[in-house]
Amino acid sequence: MEKGKLNYLRVFGDLGSYYQFEWEGICFISLNIYENFSVGSPQYEWLKVMLARPEPKVVFLHEPHFKACKEHGGNRLVKEILIPLFEEFGVDAVFYGHAHIFGLRRENGITYVVSGGGGAPLHSPNEDELEVSYSLHHFVYFSRTGQGLNGKVIAANGSVIYEFYIPLSREYPLSVHFIDVGWGDAIYIKTPCGRDVLIDGGGYSAADTVLSYLKNHVLDGSIELMVLTHPHSDHFGGLIPVLKYYKVKEVWDPGYHGKGTDPGYEDFVNLVKAEGALYLHPRRGMKIGVDPWLHVEILNPPDNLYPDANSNSIVIKITYGKVSLLLTGDIDGGKVIGDLLRENISATIVKVGHQGLGIPDRKAQVEAIRPIVAVISTSKQGIESSEWNKKEFQRVCKLLESVGAEVFRTDRDGNIVIKSDGESFIIKTSK
Repeated sequence: MEKGKLNYLRVFGDLGSYYQFEWEGICFISLNIYENFSVGSPQYEWLKVMLARPEPKVVFLHEPHFKACKEHGGNRLVKEILIPLFEEFGVDAVFYGHAHIFGLRRENGITYVVSGGGGAPLHSPNEDELEVSYSLHHFVYFSRTGQGLNGKVIAANGSVIYEFYIPLSREYPLSVHFIDVGWGDAIYIKTPCGRDVLIDGGGYSAADTVLSYLKNHVLDGSIELMVLTHPHSDHFGGLIPVLKYYKVKEVWDPGYHGKGTDPGYEDFVNLVKAEGALYLHPRRGMKIGVDPWLHVEILNPPDNLYPDANSNSIVIKITYGKVSLLLTGDIDGGKVIGDLLRENISATIVKVGHQGLGIPDRKAQVEAIRPIVAVISTSKQGIESSEWNKKEFQRVCKLLESVGAEVFRTDRDGNIVIKSDGESFIIKTSK
């Protein structure tokens, strides 16, 4: 063992208890599960920073989270603490040892490889937990091919026993997170240049949910841009603790203080000013440089504000290459719809306004947008709070589907994350 350790150090050097390296555009992350990796520990916090990188990611650690062989059980702490993190951040593959076998398992988009058949006595594979398994002394040779990894299981005599392929995710520099806050909106965006944007924060009851979610993604203590689309508490309530916890550099809102403004909005405004953020009221026609890779255009409100809060919602169109995103606040009909129809509101993805109730009776708006994907941030309780809400929600979903849109809903799908490379996009949900 000590001789092997010396050979390892001679080749790789002392990289520390846990470490990271890059090979062929892949981020490899090595963990030490015999050192504290509980939530909040130094290793856990370091891991979150590594997992937030845009490259394809492969993690390796010693003990599997499942019972890979009959001689050993699965590691409960790995299953409870690490696997949810791997799934949330889109890890492509996890390499395990510990069980003296070769085993392959795919679960929730992750390929798990068990390779512990070096020189120790062999174990018996637990075939109930593995798609493919062998009990033999071996090593696994990997080569980079196209968008993935080719693996060869090579026996001690040099013969190739099995070959397999691990698809690796493409790099998706833009990510948009629709956080499940119940009745309300909270949208977190990580831009291609790594800037953090928060658009609305849900209601007061969602404050802990939003702040907890951000702590897993905003790791440098600052948020470049916060947007309050309009002065309703189910949008600004959760922003207040974020303003207190993070250094927020810039805040936008419509600057509307008239009819329909919820109590507490003035407290939000006063806090923005007290925290020293740059405070702006964007208007229709503005093109704003949030990130040099993104084209960000303000479609609402106009210079002369409408007489109600919802109609004055900030409507933002974000374009990244061939993929566009329309965020509509809580616009829900009236003159604002007619005015918006004069703008270029076509979009690949639309966030439907007003918890899925924000589309007028006519088809004109939906046909003008013609989205591929529609996202609705809502709650089951809110939808079912009245017969009108239920019928209206069903009507809106059918209207979206009639133009070919796939509808995602936070009440059903949980957190909804859309990632794009400017050419295409992928969608992941937490439920």
